[in-house]
Amino acid sequence: MTAQELFQTGVNYRERGSWVMAADFIRQAADLGHAEAQFNYGLMCMRGDGVTKSDSEGVRWMKKSADNGFGPAKKNVEILRMTGFL
Repeated sequence: MTAQELFQTGVNYRERGSWVMAADFIRQAADLGHAEAQFNYGLMCMRGDGVTKSDSEGVRWMKKSADNGFGPAKKNVEILRMTGFL
């Protein structure tokens, strides 16, 4: 499967409430460099959706997404910096 297909499969699982399966597929897409998946996986980590809650892991993925040019991640990273979280 391509990164986009993995991400979409994860989104489909998330929409059905299957958070663990969603996290698995979204993480696979994130590992392949899919910026939107990295952003989503970061949020999932920060919220504990389908994975063990971890702000540090969430921020790590959020930064990867921002580094890959994903606009919403760039904005979130900037907010985290402005509020002293980073």
